[in-house]
Amino acid sequence: MKRLRSKLIVFFALFVIAPTVPVAFLVQNFLQRSLSIGVNQQVSLALEDAFKLYQDTYTGHRADLDHALESFSRESAFPEQILNKYNLEMIEIFSNKKLRSRITRTDSFSFYTPQNVLKKVTTNHSNRIELEWKNGRLLQAGARSRTAENDTVFVLVSKLLDSEFVQSANRVRDVLQMFRTLDIQKKDVRNAFLLAFLIVYLPFLGAAVLLARYFSKKLTLPIEQLAAATQKVQEGEWDVEIKTDSRDEVGSLVTSFNLMVANLKTNQEKLISLEKMAAWREIARILAHEIKNPLTPIQLMVQQLRDEYPGGDGKYAALLTECTDIISDEVNNLRNLVQEFSNFARMPRVNKETADMNVLLDDVCRLYGTRKLQVELEQKLPDFAFDAEKMRRVFINLLDNAIAADESGSPIRVLSKLQNNTAVIRISDSGPGIAPELLHKIFEPYFSTKHRGMGLGLAVVQKVVQEHGGTITVENLPTGGAAFSIKLPLVEEIHV
Repeated sequence: MKRLRSKLIVFFALFVIAPTVPVAFLVQNFLQRSLSIGVNQQVSLALEDAFKLYQDTYTGHRADLDHALESFSRESAFPEQILNKYNLEMIEIFSNKKLRSRITRTDSFSFYTPQNVLKKVTTNHSNRIELEWKNGRLLQAGARSRTAENDTVFVLVSKLLDSEFVQSANRVRDVLQMFRTLDIQKKDVRNAFLLAFLIVYLPFLGAAVLLARYFSKKLTLPIEQLAAATQKVQEGEWDVEIKTDSRDEVGSLVTSFNLMVANLKTNQEKLISLEKMAAWREIARILAHEIKNPLTPIQLMVQQLRDEYPGGDGKYAALLTECTDIISDEVNNLRNLVQEFSNFARMPRVNKETADMNVLLDDVCRLYGTRKLQVELEQKLPDFAFDAEKMRRVFINLLDNAIAADESGSPIRVLSKLQNNTAVIRISDSGPGIAPELLHKIFEPYFSTKHRGMGLGLAVVQKVVQEHGGTITVENLPTGGAAFSIKLPLVEEIHV
């Protein structure tokens, strides 16, 4: 059964995993195609060319600054000429740590070198410096030079780049950097996606396995119990009942199994009882035959002893009479025993006729006029078919036993009721009850708790009840005494 449970768990796990395989494949394929569209050699070359173009342009602007400084030093040209030739925005000339002159292309150019930078420029002992402002838009370069008057000055030239050009260059640089990172970590991106997918999906898979284990256990446990109970029944153990609170098909199966075992147990008990009864009836027939044969010669010999004694000795005559009377009484007892054996061995077939069971019970109870009986008969009990004469002997036997068991004179209770299309007759007393260890033997032939009798009465009672398709049970009452319950079906079962 554990193999079945494992198969169910594997089935549920595969049921959950199976749809994820194509989904994961499609998503990974989509991711791969997306990466291949954005991260490929053509895009890489385009970005590299764009960034190289930006670098070349930037280098060209820097070269203009350098050429402007060289022209100022070599040619001693006018600053305005250099400003226009190299498309500069501003030229600043410093002498003795002070700004000597500032020439701008347009009056709208409002940028002036901060004082801290000017101080750094004028005090810098380097022959050349390069500066960059406004997020790379303003480029500056400075160098020491000599004027026509042979004065040493520090010349600072500035060039303003187009704002859109700078922004585009920055975007190209950022995209290129991201592209290079993505291209290097392409495999890591796929692995990260798979890892994220597993992190999200594994809890669902674990929950599915746990649910599969729970439901498979709930499903297979009754089946395991059924298998174990079936094995017990096969081994001859009939007291088997499976507890279940399930209302589904498995619960119906368990209920049907319990009902089947109960019916098999009842039929088995009936069969065993019938087999025992048949054996005891055969024994009774043989005993009746063997005992009956010598009784008549014994009776004749006793009579002959009486008739042929001539008399003359009164004492002997009295002894003879006493002995023959004892022998005659015992012969009569044996004859009664033989008759009882014969009746038990023959037991005529049941002759059912539709009648009122309450009327029969009332008639039987009237036979015990001197004994107090508590009679409770259900008036709704319908007429049904039964053998009135045999059932009369059954009730008389049970009432005699109840009266004999209860010497206190307490009322014997006789009850009839309708229960689930079954007539129930219950006769109970207030006596000492039956020893628990003897309850299972009470209906066996030749078993009796009384000092007289052969113990065939209750065996006959059970046989008659079974011939009517019913059952008889006995139990000790909590308040004392014993109760015999007879259940007779109102409708005779038809066996096909």
